[in-house]
Amino acid sequence: MAPRISALVGATVAALLVVGELAYAQARRPQAAIMSLVESSAAHAGGPVRLALKVALPEGVHTQSNMPRDSSLIPTALTIDAPVGVRIDEIVFPRATELKQAGLDQPLAVFEREFAIGVQATLASSVAVGALPIAAHLRYQACDMNLCYPPSTADLQWTVAVVPASKTTDGRGDEIFQQIAFGHGESPFAAPSLASAATPALAEDVGVATLDDFTVLGTTGYSTSAEFVTFIHNAERGVKARGMFEGRGPLAIL
Repeated sequence: MAPRISALVGATVAALLVVGELAYAQARRPQAAIMSLVESSAAHAGGPVRLALKVALPEGVHTQSNMPRDSSLIPTALTIDAPVGVRIDEIVFPRATELKQAGLDQPLAVFEREFAIGVQATLASSVAVGALPIAAHLRYQACDMNLCYPPSTADLQWTVAVVPASKTTDGRGDEIFQQIAFGHGESPFAAPSLASAATPALAEDVGVATLDDFTVLGTTGYSTSAEFVTFIHNAERGVKARGMFEGRGPLAIL
């Protein structure tokens, strides 16, 4: 009995040590300092807007790039909650740095210390004058030469000052925008329409509505492969299959 108790105590202690180590790693997880910047002091409805994120990592810490060479690694990703009237044209990540690590055949593609991410957007002509908030989320995984910490997601926001067309706008002269290769970024997978604030129809709704334009040439229930092929050929030629009860009297139906 005593050996079983000893083994149970040993397993419990080991589990507690693992939990404690994870909690310690979570507590000392490096955090990036992120600053959101707008290139111009103001913008006009119907015109372009350039945004940027200035990211600073602690010394000796890096993140995987937005396109890591190993698909099992967690990429740095920027998700933008573009409000109605704002189209995200491109997201511009910096050029990755190659980091050699022992045991790997090829160096890692990473972002180190300080780097900038650019965003090119376009405002709809219907955007109202005033402060226009644009929310975003930066997901990254901080790593050092020994280990990678749990991923972090930083919530941030840009505020664009939209002014009437009669007012002039000027750049703030932040040199970080000169370092971003605008025009060579990647397009986001989805962007809101600039046309209106109306909610777009769902793809399922569009697909169902499209079916109204079709003419039903025939229907079939459970059938063998040969019967189904015959059904298809008949439908294409306009041959209507005879129904089970078609042309039959009440007694035959019963």
